[in-house]
Amino acid sequence: MEDVEENEDVLAVLDQEAVELVDLLRSQAPAVLDTLYGMIDHRTRWRLERLDLLGRLAEMIKYFRASGPARCSQFLETLCMECENIPMRLESRLVSVAGTTSIPMETVDCTSHIVGEDNSLSHSHTLEGHGKRQCIDHVGCYSAAIRKMLQQRWERAVQNVLTEVSLDETWVSLRHGNPGKPRDRPDRTPTADRMDRTTDILEVEEGIMEDRVSVASFLERSVGKVVVLLGPAGSGKTLQMSCVGQRWAQGLLPSYSLLVLLEFRQLNLLTSPLSLADLLLQCFLQPEGGDPEASAVLDFISDNPERTCWILDGYDEFHSKIQLGEERGSQKRGSQERGSQEGALGGEMEEMGGGLNLWSPLPVARLVAGLCSRRVLPGCTLLLTCRPRDLGDLEEAADCVGELLGFDRCRVKEYAAKYFQVRGQGQGEEALKMLLTNSHLLGLSYLPSLCHICCVYLEHMLCPQASRMPPPQVHPSPQDRPRPQPPQSHQTPKLASTLTQIYLTVLWALLCQRPGRTPPPAPLHWSGGPPALHVYRSEVRELGHLAMQGLDKGKILFLSDELSPKLLDLGLRTGLLSQVEVTLQNVSRGKGFTFTHLTLQEFLCALHIMTSDKVNETQLKRKFNLRSRWTTRADPKTVFTDSLHLYMCGLASPACTHTLVRLAEKAGARGRTLSGSGFGAETCVKKHQAVVLKLLKSLAGNPSLTGPKVVELYRCVQETQNVELVREVVGSRPCMELRNIRLNPVDLDAIAFVVASAGVDFDLDFGACSMDLECLDILPSCKHLHHLTFRGRKYDDRFADKLSSILPKLPTLRKLEFTSANLTDVGAARLSKALEECPNITDINLSDNSLSDDGIREVAEVFSRLPNLASVMLGGKNSCSLGSVLAVLEKTSSSANLESIYADGKKEIKVVFSLKSSISSHNDTPGLTIRLLNQKMTGQQVLRLCELLASFPTLSVLDLSGGLWEENSLQALTGALQQLSITQSLLLNDSSLSVDELLAMTSLLSQCPNVVTIDIRLPVHVSVEFSGSRQTHNPGDETEATGVVVGRKLRMQGCGLLPSHLECLTDSLVRCSDLALLDLSRNSLGTKGLRVLLDLLPQLSTIQQIHLGENDVSMEGVSLLAGALCSQRNLSEVCVSDGGKKIVLLKFLPSTGQQPSDPRSSGGLDQGKKLGVISSALKASDVTNLCRKLLHCPSPLEIDLSHTSLKDEAVGSLRTFLPRMTTLHTLNLSHAHMSINGALLLVSCLGDCQRVREVDLRCQGESFIRLGEKTDRCSCRLSQYSLSCANVKKLSGILQQCPNLSDLDLSSNLLMDEGVKTFVEYLPKLRIASSVSLNDNRLSKQGALHLVSAILSCARVSLVELSLGSEERLLIRFQPDNHCGQTLSLNACSFQAGQLSRLAKILCSCASLEKLELRDNGLGMQQVMGLVEQLSCDHRQRSVSVKEHWVGAQTAVELVSSCLELNPNIHILRVNHSTLHITLEDKTEFYRSSRGSSGCLPVVKISLVDSAESRLHLEAMSSVLQRCAFLQDLLLSGCSLGREGVKVLCSAMPFLARLTTLSLDSKEMCEDVVILLAEGLLHTKTLHNLKLTGHVISDIGVEALVRALRGLPALTSVDLSLCSGWTAAGGVELMSGLGQCVFLQHISLDFVSLDEQSLSRLAQGLPHLSSLRTLNLNNVMVRSSSEDQAVVLLLASLKGLTYLEEIELDCLRMGDGGVEELTRHVTAWAQLRKLRLSQNLVSDQAGDKLLQALSSCSHLQELQLSRNSLGVASAARIAQVLPSLTHITVLDLSENKFGAEGSASLSKALVSMKSLVKLHLTSIGTPDLASLAASLDHCVSVQDVSLAWNGCQDDVAVELANVLPRCLKLQRLDLEANDISIAGAETLVRSLKSCPSLQLLRLWKNRISQSDACRLTQKDQRVNFSST
Repeated sequence: MEDVEENEDVLAVLDQEAVELVDLLRSQAPAVLDTLYGMIDHRTRWRLERLDLLGRLAEMIKYFRASGPARCSQFLETLCMECENIPMRLESRLVSVAGTTSIPMETVDCTSHIVGEDNSLSHSHTLEGHGKRQCIDHVGCYSAAIRKMLQQRWERAVQNVLTEVSLDETWVSLRHGNPGKPRDRPDRTPTADRMDRTTDILEVEEGIMEDRVSVASFLERSVGKVVVLLGPAGSGKTLQMSCVGQRWAQGLLPSYSLLVLLEFRQLNLLTSPLSLADLLLQCFLQPEGGDPEASAVLDFISDNPERTCWILDGYDEFHSKIQLGEERGSQKRGSQERGSQEGALGGEMEEMGGGLNLWSPLPVARLVAGLCSRRVLPGCTLLLTCRPRDLGDLEEAADCVGELLGFDRCRVKEYAAKYFQVRGQGQGEEALKMLLTNSHLLGLSYLPSLCHICCVYLEHMLCPQASRMPPPQVHPSPQDRPRPQPPQSHQTPKLASTLTQIYLTVLWALLCQRPGRTPPPAPLHWSGGPPALHVYRSEVRELGHLAMQGLDKGKILFLSDELSPKLLDLGLRTGLLSQVEVTLQNVSRGKGFTFTHLTLQEFLCALHIMTSDKVNETQLKRKFNLRSRWTTRADPKTVFTDSLHLYMCGLASPACTHTLVRLAEKAGARGRTLSGSGFGAETCVKKHQAVVLKLLKSLAGNPSLTGPKVVELYRCVQETQNVELVREVVGSRPCMELRNIRLNPVDLDAIAFVVASAGVDFDLDFGACSMDLECLDILPSCKHLHHLTFRGRKYDDRFADKLSSILPKLPTLRKLEFTSANLTDVGAARLSKALEECPNITDINLSDNSLSDDGIREVAEVFSRLPNLASVMLGGKNSCSLGSVLAVLEKTSSSANLESIYADGKKEIKVVFSLKSSISSHNDTPGLTIRLLNQKMTGQQVLRLCELLASFPTLSVLDLSGGLWEENSLQALTGALQQLSITQSLLLNDSSLSVDELLAMTSLLSQCPNVVTIDIRLPVHVSVEFSGSRQTHNPGDETEATGVVVGRKLRMQGCGLLPSHLECLTDSLVRCSDLALLDLSRNSLGTKGLRVLLDLLPQLSTIQQIHLGENDVSMEGVSLLAGALCSQRNLSEVCVSDGGKKIVLLKFLPSTGQQPSDPRSSGGLDQGKKLGVISSALKASDVTNLCRKLLHCPSPLEIDLSHTSLKDEAVGSLRTFLPRMTTLHTLNLSHAHMSINGALLLVSCLGDCQRVREVDLRCQGESFIRLGEKTDRCSCRLSQYSLSCANVKKLSGILQQCPNLSDLDLSSNLLMDEGVKTFVEYLPKLRIASSVSLNDNRLSKQGALHLVSAILSCARVSLVELSLGSEERLLIRFQPDNHCGQTLSLNACSFQAGQLSRLAKILCSCASLEKLELRDNGLGMQQVMGLVEQLSCDHRQRSVSVKEHWVGAQTAVELVSSCLELNPNIHILRVNHSTLHITLEDKTEFYRSSRGSSGCLPVVKISLVDSAESRLHLEAMSSVLQRCAFLQDLLLSGCSLGREGVKVLCSAMPFLARLTTLSLDSKEMCEDVVILLAEGLLHTKTLHNLKLTGHVISDIGVEALVRALRGLPALTSVDLSLCSGWTAAGGVELMSGLGQCVFLQHISLDFVSLDEQSLSRLAQGLPHLSSLRTLNLNNVMVRSSSEDQAVVLLLASLKGLTYLEEIELDCLRMGDGGVEELTRHVTAWAQLRKLRLSQNLVSDQAGDKLLQALSSCSHLQELQLSRNSLGVASAARIAQVLPSLTHITVLDLSENKFGAEGSASLSKALVSMKSLVKLHLTSIGTPDLASLAASLDHCVSVQDVSLAWNGCQDDVAVELANVLPRCLKLQRLDLEANDISIAGAETLVRSLKSCPSLQLLRLWKNRISQSDACRLTQKDQRVNFSST
């Protein structure tokens, strides 16, 4: 009774606290609610999930209230334990109530009816087994219903299938992709046994197990996993899934209790969210047992997911795209959302234990994603099918991926035989034969769906009478099939060559087979194409439109309301459409319709696209996409476009145009074509075809296409059958590389078509591409296959066996690579046998396989049977042991064309053969090279190796580097070495050899006559060279580089030799009769060993060099070397560094009877000797010991002490011995460390030793003391020292003792003002003959003034050049004559006002100053005027030039006027650009006379020249001009005067009574200028020279000018160059006027335009000018139709002008006729000095005659014949003529084609041209100008040389570098646009040190990088790399 009351209390408390409990639960975490929900049975929980949060909580309270006291107490107890923040009152009440309630065993039976009402499993342990039995009964019923449904589905699926479908005989290729990282992949191993099953798949993924398994085996391995089965459309994926269902229905898949088969195309119809339970129970199969059965099934699935299998077929047809990444993130987002009240249970996704439950309504895509990501039913088996391109969406979730393989040849044969057997056609055997022999049809048939299409096609082609018979697969019922008709005799039809043509025929066949209706006869005008398409064209167009709509919307399933009844009837009866049963959104069943096959839908869509005028170009391009087999998850999901682009390309073929046009025509009444519609249809069709072809052409030229897309492109090109397009594709890709894709026979067929049609060599490279063996049968169709490569572990012996049968059918194959594969000895043997039948094979690569020695031996067997074999590679993972190498040697010993064998341990074997053509064409081809690297060899193996090598007639190189030599191995090798015919070298690099073994090797020098070099440089290099190696290189190269005559050499570096080892070595050295080089560097010989070797020298009669560096030799040893240098006759040079620690080098002269190393030397002691002790710290005792040894040297001696450290005591010792060394000629002290006192001590030898010629000392720079015979001139340079005033005084005192000092350079010594002042004070006491340089001594402006004042007071000073700019310069030159004039040049001094005043006083006080130059000194106009005013002159002239940036046309007038007013002694005044030039002359006598009193100015010449073409305002100097009565020359050039300026000039002309020259060089555009000027000229009767260049002269101006010329009786020169503006009549009048000036001596008409009549009038006037000396007609533009005749006429008029001195006729285009006319007169011009005939079309023959005539012109100074066509003959004539023309100064022969032979002739001519100043030979047609460059040595006066644009190389640069120091006057050298490298440029730059006169070296556009150019420019500023 108490229990009842307590129980009533529990229920009452729950009822009373329900509202507060709901509020409490609303605020709890989602995990708490999940725990409480877990106490509810699944059925109730599913129902609650459809409510909102508050509703769920309220219903949960009611559920436990109705469940009884025990369940209620359990609920309250769990609530108290899990919930947080429970009010204390509520918690204490709930705990007390829950704790008092117990669950006795007897009450369970009482409450079981409550639980049993919902068929739920009890939480009690005692009811667990009973509840399970109830569920199994319901599940069994449901399972049986599924089995029945799947069995029926299977029966419908195979109703029209011809062949048996078996999972055991259908094959799957496993894909081994890289699995995702563990943290990125969800856990799919909920149980231990599942992990065991996963191991098999993982092993397959890693490539351990086989790659190809049956579908049955594939399924067995897939239990509990997410598996994806791939396959192209039509491969049979859906049929196989139906077979899986049927197999499960038969109980053959016991792993699964339930199997669910769903199709994505039906899931597309479900648009609303639904749960997995709804998907199963409503859309798949509704349970017959109602809710109890449904609840039981769902509970079973939820509790036992591993016992269920879910098949989702056709993901490629799914409209949505699965986003697995979002699924992984949904859990986290869901947890965040549950923080709010409404987000806990009201969202789409509810978590239960981390996963989604079966009752959560979701969109279908999210539901499928949940299955894939294991958030729904973790542990179930999930099998999805899709096309390969959609794998990217599923790959991350998939545990295993397999690709369904199509038919093989046997299956194709089986299917076709069955097809024709069922059809009952008599042509079955013939059709089968055609199918199997036609590679194109057979390739298509490997895909099951296309196999059926090909059978239909062949049936139609062979049995036209059976056109009404539908194909078996689409026939609605067997009874409708008519009986077969007997076949009629017919010829074998021509089969289609493209898939598009096949489908056109099949479509025709299906339409013709329409049951119950005979198509009307084809119209008479139908000339071709399928007539059925014409009859049913409206229906075909409607089907095409429907197909395109489906593809656009991504669907393959159509409902009945989407098709018209008429179209539906046609589609079903013809077999174009098929009917399927579908489940709609409202769970009702309906009918759906699909095209018989997806490819048929795509084909009809392509027909619509190509024929519809509603499809524009943009839409067509959008639908045309190459299919790629490499897709990513980011790619858009494209569903039905596998073959659309192929059909579009096929329909773009001209062969389909007529059919498409007829199909596109609009039909009228009774099916007739409407009038006029054909033209529009044809336009539309051809336009679409053109767009497709254009797209293909653009793709053909796209280099970024991947391999899979290239395959698709090939298929497209094959469909078009366009050979031109094929050539474009192959032209851009002669090699096709395919990687990691699956290839089918269709792909290979397309490749074969392209390769065969292109007609050029083609390369195929397959890398890890999966393909069936039948694919190889297509390779023989590749008619021009040149290179075939297979790489990948997928290619094994089976593959090689199949390939072996194909290789003999590839006659054009040259290269075969079968690498990184699984080839064993068996496969290699078969391949080798097949290669014997490939005589044209040249390269074989079998690297990285699994070949053993036997396999390599099998391959080597065929080498001798392949006549064209060039190379074989057998390395990598093959077993390349020494036995393999010996086997190869054995098998190739008889090969006459074997070139090399390379083997690197067990890594690689490569055999190379030389081609026969190269053998026959090169008789001196090097012999065999064998490299056996890193081999471990015993003595027996060495003997075997040598035995095999002895069989080779010639062995060039034997390389055994890296070998591990066992005892006696090396001895065996050296003993057998004489038996081998090695011609070049034996290499033993990186071998472990002892010192004794190395010393034993040296005996080869005496024992083997053909051994010439033993080169040991440990720790790596060990080699023996033989006499044949000398033939591989030029011995002279080594001689020139090292000074050693080629002979035997012994080099033992780093061998650890001790003095004790020399005894053994000495025996080998003495027995070697012609040892030339001995190198024992990097050993431990020391001074003791050195002494032993020096004692051995007399016995080494042929030695040339000895290297003993790094042998720890002391200074005692250096003294021994110095003594040996003096005593040993042949020892010529000793070089030691670091006191003997580093370099120790001895060089010897050739002994008697040998040729000297330098052909210019005579041998003996006259060669001179050299001791170099460099980079050493020398003590005084060391110097003393060395000098004492060298005092007795009888030969010319050079001592090199560069980079040494010399203290003052050591310098003193050296200074003491210098006078006593009578044979010393050079002491090199470059970069030596010594003090200033030491340097001054060396300078003092200038006074003590009369043999000293030059002392050149630079601190840390190049320093020399040169000695010779006694001389009266010596020089001293002391620079880069910091000399103090005391040092300067000491130096001056030393220099006073030097009576023969010529040049002194004290630059860069930081003398400052005081130091310079001190030196200048001593300057008069110094007897310096030539110059003093004080550059870069930091002189100030004040110091500069003091210096100028002091120096100018010295009478012997002739020039002072001072610059205080960025490069400080101070140069003083002397003249022996004390009465010479002085020159002062001041640059960038920027004197202040006071300093300028002092400068002016200094200048005025210097009476001997003749020339003053002031450049860029920052002077203003007032300062210049003040200076001009103060300047004076005595009886001699004094010139002053001032250059400032502001001087120009704007200031010229004011400047000239002011100068003339300020200084009365101005004789000449010029303003040239930015420089003012003034010449002063004493005018005292002028002003004493009456002429000076009249206010006249004595200036005789005024010149204003400006390049800016500015306006010159002469108005300001009008009064000044009128006062210049003695003005003779007036030059105004580059300025514009204007009318006013000309008026001013004309107004002044009457006052210019002595004016003889007037020059107005301007760009006047005003015609009045000349007219005004002509009037002014009438007042200048004394005018001799008139220059009016660049003016515009009208006819009126011509008339005025001619009138003025006639009025100038003294006129002798007229220059009208660049003038224009007259008419033809004006030109005639002007030329007539010039002809009347009979006293003219100079005429210049450059760039004047004349017509034929004007030129004729000039020709008539020239003979009257008997005094003519100069005629310039450069670039005269002749306006005449007969230009050549006019020019010849003009040249003929020169006949009587015997006084001509200069004639310029550039660019007159006179041709050979004009040159011949000119040649007739040249001999009469004895006074000719200048001849210019550039750019005159002069041929080589005419030039030859002209040059011969010039031999009489002995006064010729300038000859310019550039830009003509002179050649070899002219060059030869130049060589004959120029020696007689001794006055030639300018020679320009640029841009003629002399070539190498002509260059040689010019070289001979230059030898005698001593007066030549300018030589231009730009672009003369040869780079061989080395001899010409050498000839410049004879051109002692040359200043400007151009050899640009000749392609000269470094040899010319080297020759120029040798010549430049002797070209003492050369200022400019142009080498632009040649082929000089950085080496040649550096040689030139080094020579510039000896070329002080050179100002510019141009190297632009040579083979020199920008960085090198900058470096060379920094090294010498004269080097120029710019275009100007």
